[in-house]
Amino acid sequence: MSIRNNLHTEHGLETYATGMTSSAGDKARINDLLVPGTILEIGCGNGAYLSTLGEERLKQTTAVDMNAHLLSMAATTINCRETRYVRANVLHPDFDKAFVKPDGRNSRKFKNIVCCSVLHELYSELKLEHKNSTDDGEHMAWLNMREMFRRLWRLLEPGGRLIVRDGKRPAPMRAAVRFKSPHIANLFHRFADDHPWFIQYQQVGEWVELSRPDLFEFMTKYFYEENWDVEVMERFGWIDTEGLVGQLTEAVGADNFKVASLNGYTIPWLETKWNADLDVRDCDDAESIMLHSTMLVAFENV
Repeated sequence: MSIRNNLHTEHGLETYATGMTSSAGDKARINDLLVPGTILEIGCGNGAYLSTLGEERLKQTTAVDMNAHLLSMAATTINCRETRYVRANVLHPDFDKAFVKPDGRNSRKFKNIVCCSVLHELYSELKLEHKNSTDDGEHMAWLNMREMFRRLWRLLEPGGRLIVRDGKRPAPMRAAVRFKSPHIANLFHRFADDHPWFIQYQQVGEWVELSRPDLFEFMTKYFYEENWDVEVMERFGWIDTEGLVGQLTEAVGADNFKVASLNGYTIPWLETKWNADLDVRDCDDAESIMLHSTMLVAFENV
C-alpha cells in the first residue's frame, strides 16, 4: 500500500511494485492463518499478497487501497473477475460505507481481514502529521490507529480473524554495528541525517553504538536507494507484538478477541542481506545478534 503521492511517478511506482512482488513468497505465510470464508485485504498495493491466493479464495476476496494507480495494477495482474477492488481510506471515519449492502443500512462483514505490511505506513503517516506535538506525534498516532482497529472490528464476523503481518520493533536495548563497506557506512550517515526522528549514536573504533530500534530502521531501509525519500520517512519498527496486543485491547476490549497465533521471524532475504553487509552485536557481551524483522499475528473475534 502507498499513502504518499510521490510514488505516483512511473519510476517510483515500478520500484515500489517490484519490491512488493519480490516479497510475495514470504507473504504467503498469512494463508496458514486464514479461516474459511471471505477475505478483506487492507492496502493490497499491486496485488503481491493476492497473487498467493488460489482462484476459490480470490472469488471471495475484496481488495482495498487508497492509491488508485496501485489498485489498478492489482486488478490488471490478478486474473479473477470475481475479486472486488475498492478505493477507500481505512483512516477515514466513513470507511465502513464502502461496504454497505444493497439495503443501504448494514455493511458487509468478512471472515478474514488481512493487513500485510501496511499498518506501519499508516502509523508513520499519522506520526509525521503530528510530529510537532509535545510527544512527537505518538499520542495522536495511536488515537487514530485505535479508531481504525475499531472500524475493522465492526467489519469482522464472529469467529473471524484480523491478521497482521508487519515490521516488529526490537527491544529498547543498545547494539553495535560494523559496516562491511564504505558505501554501507555512507548510507548509514545519510540515513541518520535524513530520518525524520533524530538518530543518536556514538562511534567506538570500527563500531557504531545506538539503540536497537534505531538500528532496525536503518537495516530495513538502506537498500531502498531508488525510493529513499519515501522509505526513510517510515517507521517500519512501529510496535512490538506485546504492544500490538495492548493497542487492540484498548481499541476493542480484551473480552472481544483472543490471540490465535503470534510469531516473530526474520525474512530469509533480509538475513542474507544483513549478513553480507553488516556485523551486529550486543553492546554488553559482544555476541552476534540477529534482529527479527517481521511479526505475524492473528486475532480472533470472540
